[in-house]
Amino acid sequence: GTYKAELILTEAGEQRRLAGPVSFKVNQLREGSLEGASLAEMEAFNNELSELYGQSQAARYAIKAARKELSELQTMMSRMQTSAPEAGPKIAAIKAALFDIEETVFGNSMQEGIGGYGPTSVTTWLGHAMRGVSNSSYGPTASHRQSVDYARDAFGPAMDRLNIVIGSEIPALKAELQEAGAPWTVGDPLGL
Repeated sequence: GTYKAELILTEAGEQRRLAGPVSFKVNQLREGSLEGASLAEMEAFNNELSELYGQSQAARYAIKAARKELSELQTMMSRMQTSAPEAGPKIAAIKAALFDIEETVFGNSMQEGIGGYGPTSVTTWLGHAMRGVSNSSYGPTASHRQSVDYARDAFGPAMDRLNIVIGSEIPALKAELQEAGAPWTVGDPLGL
């Protein structure tokens, strides 16, 4: 295909173009022995794979942030002058939901660490597809495409559940605790 390149120098936060843009054409050196996917098919597959992998990594950060927020809510509960007996079970249920989501997306590291085999995770399927096409000039096989399909099918419901947890359940629980008299916590506006 045809590509463009330019050379830019960034110094003290300012950018200055040194050369380019220039166009150049890249030719395939040789034809493979076996017929593979077209370049357009390979690019589309790699784009889908990269997007799904990026979303799975975003889920990792969202789960970590949600756990931190739950920890802050537990601190709020411990400092309350009144009790909120229904909040404890809600926190436990949200923690369990986060664990289930994490296991679906990333697997169970404890179980895998002792030689156990659990259900295949989203990242396991994505890893299979990524390793399979990373050094291939033939493109994805049916097995690689199937792995991405499995990953997408498992990831969709997990992400929907995660979005509900971080978008609705945690904020509702925080509001409930604040209404019950919970003290200020990190991230809240200052009530001066």
